[in-house]
Amino acid sequence: MRKACLLAAVFALVALLAAGAQGAAAQPVVSISNEFIKIIVNAGEAENGRFGVETTGGDPENPNDDSMPLIYGRPVPWTSYTTVRIDGEDWVFGGRASKRAGLKGKYGTVVMAPSQRGNSISTVYMLGPVRAVQDLSFTRSQMTGYYDTARIAYTLLNTSDKDVTVGLRLMIDTMLGANDGAPLRAGELGVVSDADFLGNSMPDFWQAFDSFTEPSVTSQATLKGGELTVPARVAFSNWGAFADSLWDVRLVEGRDFTREGEFDLDSAAAMYWDGLTLAPNAQVTLVTYYGLGGIVLSPGVMSIGMAAPAEVAAVKEGQPSSFMVVAYIQNTGKGPALDVKATLELPKGLKLQSGSSAVRNVGDIKKGAMTQLSWQIASDGATYGDQQLKLKVESFNAENNSLVRSVKLLSPPRLALRLEPLTIGLSEDGGLLASYPVGAVLTNVGDSSAYWAEASLELTGAKLAPGDAATKQLGHFEPGESYKAVWHILPGALSQAVQLRAKAMASNAKQVNTISTVDVPKVQRGIRLELSTDSGFAEARVMAVRLSDVAKIEFDIAWDGDVLVPLGKKPVNPGFLMLLPDGTHPGFGAGNVQQGAIRGITCSFLPGGEPDGQLVSIDFRIAKSGGMTISLENVRAYDAAGKPVAIDNDGLEAIIRH
Repeated sequence: MRKACLLAAVFALVALLAAGAQGAAAQPVVSISNEFIKIIVNAGEAENGRFGVETTGGDPENPNDDSMPLIYGRPVPWTSYTTVRIDGEDWVFGGRASKRAGLKGKYGTVVMAPSQRGNSISTVYMLGPVRAVQDLSFTRSQMTGYYDTARIAYTLLNTSDKDVTVGLRLMIDTMLGANDGAPLRAGELGVVSDADFLGNSMPDFWQAFDSFTEPSVTSQATLKGGELTVPARVAFSNWGAFADSLWDVRLVEGRDFTREGEFDLDSAAAMYWDGLTLAPNAQVTLVTYYGLGGIVLSPGVMSIGMAAPAEVAAVKEGQPSSFMVVAYIQNTGKGPALDVKATLELPKGLKLQSGSSAVRNVGDIKKGAMTQLSWQIASDGATYGDQQLKLKVESFNAENNSLVRSVKLLSPPRLALRLEPLTIGLSEDGGLLASYPVGAVLTNVGDSSAYWAEASLELTGAKLAPGDAATKQLGHFEPGESYKAVWHILPGALSQAVQLRAKAMASNAKQVNTISTVDVPKVQRGIRLELSTDSGFAEARVMAVRLSDVAKIEFDIAWDGDVLVPLGKKPVNPGFLMLLPDGTHPGFGAGNVQQGAIRGITCSFLPGGEPDGQLVSIDFRIAKSGGMTISLENVRAYDAAGKPVAIDNDGLEAIIRH
């Protein structure tokens, strides 16, 4: 019986819980799983969006951790929840609570219920002026190298027209197998009572396990490294305290994890990010990891374990990386261990950060007691590959023990960029196509992940198609991963060549560039005459074809006056190229109507454009059957300086000479 509010009326309470369990089992969830873990999101109306994590196969080397919960709440998560603080006001992410956890919170409106998209589950809520997105997926653990960890990401977007200050509290109701009150271990502390860490005391990770020598399952929250957003504070207390308080929890020194208001041990942790100011339309993404933990064990009279990353990603090219090593020492002998000393030996290319000593004098350890030590290690920024860390533990009266942990120092992310071959061809009528696709392939050829990558394109002799963006946000790139960014370009009608300059970068990788030049074939520019007939009427249209560098064009239209009769006193109508948004047409001149012709039609354009489309139209009545003749005459074009532009006119087309 767990997280109940009363201990009396046992039989009635058991019946109530049984009914509730049946209802919960029927409540919908959305889940994703791999060979290591499963992520489950509550998709019901109550507690919508709350999530849990459990093992599937778990650690391949631990046969005892299959199908074990890492967060309480099976089969439907409800006890862990996230608070978003907006300008000092606390909102609970997701659907309204039906039980104790976050019951008094303020709630928003659902934008997108939990939905699976590939190997991730996204949930979106509007919390006042902030659009909050929860995205859960798998990520590779720094400690094990396996995809046995949940990537927990929240993106907060300010949709208002003024600045807002936001914060986020992620509360995790830890559960290790059948142990709901397992001690939490951070740095050199075995946390069994209220505690918090902030600033320089923030550990790289914290772990929890129900047994050191024979753990059923080990969990880990990773706080630092790679894409992770280091929290401002981490707090540990009993679940009841976090369940009842939306943000700050009163931490009581020495108070164990007994659930507030009850009698059972029930540990929980909360990570805080706060004081983030978002301008209008600005957003922030906060990322943390929670999943399985990796500890290398060496049993003995002095049982020892080491928690250290299996892989250490490089920060940037030439910059040193740092990581934490935690040693666990438990006296499993029959009496006290005296004068215990621990030594950490490092290979070339790794060193202890200032203030750390390789040799630590632990002192005496009582029978059954455990102690833990931590070291902060730094690389030299130039050494890569497998490195061996050796931990030795010695005692005056107990058998010594040692173990070796292999740590791989990864080379930094390195980007490679290439432009795909591009050919600019012409359409059947000799003009340019509506647009041409330009592809750039970006690949991470380094050993470490590249974060927040983007690619951009600069052009000479062309412009981007309307609506296309010069910069593409590409996200994260795992080692060896590639992605093709595509832009659509419009070459200029007068361009002889287009130069493409692409560049790509990431937050932790150097910028790379590549250049390509593509020839542009000569394009016909000018105007052409089109005629269509229907039920005794005809329409003549004069069409502009890529009129680059033409500021004004004049022309006459002549026809057989016995066959075609123009409609109306002002038969020439401006086409869409000549109309402004308000319906006026200041650059259009209708010309003079004469017998069999309209003379002096003019069309003027603003400089810098490339008019392409209908200039004018004329409606005719077909007076009698027989051949119809109509043609362009006296076509003249001028540039912005008023100088004539050479033209060849054959009656149906007036082609501007290159």
